Amino acid sequence: MREGGSVSPGRLRKEERERSTVRIILVSGRGTTRTIDSRQVLTIGGVCLAILVTAALTWQPSADMVRRSVAAFAPQLDRTVVRRWEAASANDRARFSELRAQVQAENDAAGKLLAQMEARLLRMEALGQRVVEVTAIDADEFDFSTLPATGGPDADNTIAVDELSSTDIRRQINSLAERLRTRETELTILESLLADNEQKAEQQPAGWPVAKGWISSPFGRRVDPITGKRAWHAGMDFAGKDRSNIVSVASGVVTYAGERDGYGRVTEITHGNGLLTRYAHQNQLLVATGDIVRKGQVIGLMGRTGRATGPHLHFEVEKDGKVVNPAQYLKRRS
Repeated sequence: MREGGSVSPGRLRKEERERSTVRIILVSGRGTTRTIDSRQVLTIGGVCLAILVTAALTWQPSADMVRRSVAAFAPQLDRTVVRRWEAASANDRARFSELRAQVQAENDAAGKLLAQMEARLLRMEALGQRVVEVTAIDADEFDFSTLPATGGPDADNTIAVDELSSTDIRRQINSLAERLRTRETELTILESLLADNEQKAEQQPAGWPVAKGWISSPFGRRVDPITGKRAWHAGMDFAGKDRSNIVSVASGVVTYAGERDGYGRVTEITHGNGLLTRYAHQNQLLVATGDIVRKGQVIGLMGRTGRATGPHLHFEVEKDGKVVNPAQYLKRRS
């Protein structure tokens, strides 16, 4: 009752809340009604939300559901993994091929270098053996057919030894190859000088012009064996067995081989430096004009052709077109 009486503040607030409250009227199939205000709705909504959160936290998918989910994404996952694996494998194969080609190229280069070094070593061994032969060095002291002797005490195992890398090995091979080239050049020059000296020595007449025989007539004035009168003898006579060997006393070129009056079958050899040797009365000539002969080579057989009383060799030496006494060459080392 408002008229004639006062209303308390608590009652006024309650009336205001009631006026602001939303009411929901529910009608059942039987025609009955039920009223629910907004506060009840909020309470019911909070309870439902709590139930949903609890269910979400405690829910676990079944095995079939997991398999179906994985099966749905598996094809796409497999294709991605395979593509990545194939790309990585392709890169690895390309890198491996590159490394293999690089290693093969390095091995080929090292093989070629070793082959060249082996050829140079063989050349140096041949040149060294040649020098030993020419210079008459003790062959036992410089035997180029065997490796030089080496050795030393065993290294202390406690000392750390650095292993040689492939770069160090290539550097040492290149250094060794350079040393071989230098030594080969030096040895070649030495061999050339020795060969020149040997050639000059071979071009100098030395030794006897017959393999077997004896001096039967000296150089100079003598009694001619046919006329019995004193006459000039331009050479030396070497008597011996018929058809015994006649040898060249020096290397040179045959400038004449044939018949000549008084000499019979004769061979003339030019040795250079104005030297010429002549071999007369031969039974058979074994060289021809233009042939190159070496010192000690058999050039004919002893005979009695031309003006002769028996099988012998008439031997002459010319120096700058003038005959000289062959005796000065007979005593030289052949």
